[in-house]
Amino acid sequence: MRRLLSVLSVFVLTNAIPPMTECQQKTNVTLQLLADSLYAKRLYEEAAGAYERLLKIDDTNGENWYRLGRSSLHVSNFEKAIETFKRAAELDHRKTSSLYNIACSYSRSNRVDDALEWINRAIEAGFGNKYLLLVDTDLDILRGEPEWQHIISSYFKTSEFPDLSQPVLKIRNRGVINVPMRDGVPLATEVLEPEGEVRWRRRSKMECSI
Repeated sequence: MRRLLSVLSVFVLTNAIPPMTECQQKTNVTLQLLADSLYAKRLYEEAAGAYERLLKIDDTNGENWYRLGRSSLHVSNFEKAIETFKRAAELDHRKTSSLYNIACSYSRSNRVDDALEWINRAIEAGFGNKYLLLVDTDLDILRGEPEWQHIISSYFKTSEFPDLSQPVLKIRNRGVINVPMRDGVPLATEVLEPEGEVRWRRRSKMECSI
């Protein structure tokens, strides 16, 4: 009986679902291009809708989950952002960035304990953008917490800690981000990549990114 059910299951899966037609394939490509275009133009609410439609077609696309998470975070849909970043992390896609953005989503929804937990998870998974941890306004609510101070003191060696007593350079990207400076020289410069994500390049040409 089990063998018969197994054979029937394979038959149903291989025969009941017709292959995607050329027209459907073209439609999906068009929808992907539309979603990516909206995302690049920072029309995040519209982009989120397009990525949701794409994920109903293929829910294994990690980049689409990630971009849906970013779009949701930008429009303050924190529950959706948390859900989608978790899915991206499960697919092992941009894992450390996904974990970090889960923490940001929890922080912005005032769930301090959850945010601290996921910051720790991101660090344990290898999150490497130390300067972003110090200046990201999404995490402002955490900075007065004793656990946050413990995280920072454990994560940074004394020699690595930037001199934040110096003025900071304000660079526009999804709002305003403070970049640590030393002797009037920015410790990082901003490079915008085609997909709209941020990659910090230190003057020493050593990179850390999200």
